[in-house]
Amino acid sequence: MAAGIRISTPQEVILAERAIVAAGPWIAGLLPGLARHLKITRQTVGWFKPAKPELVRYGEFPAFIVEGEKGLVYGFPDFEGRGVKAAQHDHGPVVGADAWHPPPTDTELETVGLTLAELVPGAAGPIVERDICLYTNTLRADLRPDEGNEFVVREEFPSR
Repeated sequence: MAAGIRISTPQEVILAERAIVAAGPWIAGLLPGLARHLKITRQTVGWFKPAKPELVRYGEFPAFIVEGEKGLVYGFPDFEGRGVKAAQHDHGPVVGADAWHPPPTDTELETVGLTLAELVPGAAGPIVERDICLYTNTLRADLRPDEGNEFVVREEFPSR
């Protein structure tokens, strides 16, 4: 049999030299050796009806990250017609890979709304949608003395 990585789908079997696995919070279940180096945190995301839509249009307004009194907030222009997407970049509570509930509340997004009002007023407005994002981060000093929160890039070669 040829050397490589065998990937089986319901439709076919693929033999590849390499595979990229982008499994988000489920990566530790697929590569158990990584589990002790990772943590998953719950992040609440909101779409805000912009106070001045003409100032936050896609193509004219950039993605942003700003630091307010209570931490970092990142956001994207209204590129889907849903509003300005924004969230706190600071890490929320540690959760499991399937912790998509309960739905986010206005209280969880209060800091984001206040930071937008202060620093990106054209983007500020009422919350029109909310969602959950799960961050998968490395731990502090997991392999080397650092703050953690790094990307995990792991290359494995099949035995030949």
